[in-house]
Amino acid sequence: MNYEVIVVGKDKYNLIQKNKIKFIETKDILNPAQARNLGVHHSTGKIVCFTDADCITGKNWMTYLVEMLKEGYGAVGGSVTFDAANYWTLCDNITCFYFMLSDRPRGVYEGDVLGTLSFCITKDTFVEIGGFDERLVTGEDFDFGIRLRNRGYKMGFEPRAVVSHHPSRSSMESVLKHVESYANGFFDLLHKYPDLTIQTEFFASHRWLLFFSSPFKSLYFCIRLFYQHPTLRKYWYTMPGIFMIKFWLYYTLFRKNKIT
Repeated sequence: MNYEVIVVGKDKYNLIQKNKIKFIETKDILNPAQARNLGVHHSTGKIVCFTDADCITGKNWMTYLVEMLKEGYGAVGGSVTFDAANYWTLCDNITCFYFMLSDRPRGVYEGDVLGTLSFCITKDTFVEIGGFDERLVTGEDFDFGIRLRNRGYKMGFEPRAVVSHHPSRSSMESVLKHVESYANGFFDLLHKYPDLTIQTEFFASHRWLLFFSSPFKSLYFCIRLFYQHPTLRKYWYTMPGIFMIKFWLYYTLFRKNKIT
């Protein structure tokens, strides 16, 4: 398979082998949507695959994604794996990417969002959809999936296309700060799609109900998570951390939303 590798951003540690890849160096730090759009703009192929700087792709990752894309999907996502080296990093990974575990079956993806740390789409479809919304600092992948489905495309999931995710968030403080950024993105999405139905929309619109129900919602999330994903049960000890992450998300929604 012929392919090109494009890296967008900065090379702070001088690790990029610029003779082997196309490096698009930017003066400023770009948000994910801006970086991905710029990378696609400089690409020459008919198919584009996305991953992130804190990911390591598995064997045949791109091959699996492209093969499934050719089966008629508008876009295809792969699975995410992670290690247990750091407690808070593990809690963060499980909470953010439980819906992209390899125990999900191959086929049509009916979830709300496919994380673009493992994502494949034709360049023509990407341009047709309008790329990622650069106004969204977070939630740009959710927004892209909405517009993709609104155009009549279906998304697929290929569990064999694996990326290993290694974020720099390793403390409770850094993880909860990450949660706050996602809460901000939630309101940005609701502003863009007033009629959007998201699990927490009703509670975000009734802030005191959200406040009093948040411990029960957080506990329910943890119980359902480990019940539905037996592969996660070896990480049973992360339940307090995951509970804290979900509770902080709901509390942040309560604190930032003034709707009564």
